[in-house]
Amino acid sequence: MPDVTSFNYRLEYSKLGNMKFIGHIDLMKLFHKLFRMSGLPIAFSQGFNPHQIFTIAHPLSLGMEGLAEPADFRLHASADAGEIAVLLNANAPTGLLVTNVRQLAPGEKNCAGLVAAADYTANAHGIPGLTQAAAGIMAAAEVIAAKRTKSGTTRDDIRKDIHSLAADDSGTVQMRLSAGSSANLKPQLVLSRLIADTGADYDEYAHSFTRTRLLCRGDGGFEAIRVGS
Repeated sequence: MPDVTSFNYRLEYSKLGNMKFIGHIDLMKLFHKLFRMSGLPIAFSQGFNPHQIFTIAHPLSLGMEGLAEPADFRLHASADAGEIAVLLNANAPTGLLVTNVRQLAPGEKNCAGLVAAADYTANAHGIPGLTQAAAGIMAAAEVIAAKRTKSGTTRDDIRKDIHSLAADDSGTVQMRLSAGSSANLKPQLVLSRLIADTGADYDEYAHSFTRTRLLCRGDGGFEAIRVGS
């Protein structure tokens, strides 16, 4: 059972610039270090290998920036939300910034279990025909794409996990895709299919991606995972 004297919190952070080259495991280690340096009374798990109770909602792909990434953690004593952000940011490297913190109400679900979709922005500048190609994908009943897995390559229908897709004349692509434990569609796969539909070649190193927010399911569809009050 959880310690009755513990307090659960949710923070939101941005991961920009060179921080996008820090992988998920190293990011976890970095946050663990920030909590130790902050002096905050972080709670630890029980057992032979205790670790800080800190959970990132959904890992970011290496090389991708994140604007509003949620994470949950537990303290042994209550602390002011604003002070928590100040203490963590005091030793954070350039590109990593805690932007919001709030204490969770009793019974609130862990952020990792809330994730159902994600919004992304991608750069595909200089490729004509993206607007029409995006409209074609959204109008299609199915979209077959090759997906690489640990066991090889499979061809799957990804249309059901594309909730929205649009591109403007500048080559900026906006997409909302399924994310989380039940379904997780990578924006790189969607962009590669989108560019292929224009007749151009896809260069996996030529495009930048930003995850702008993570979403959960609400009464009216998808809504942002709440961090602020």
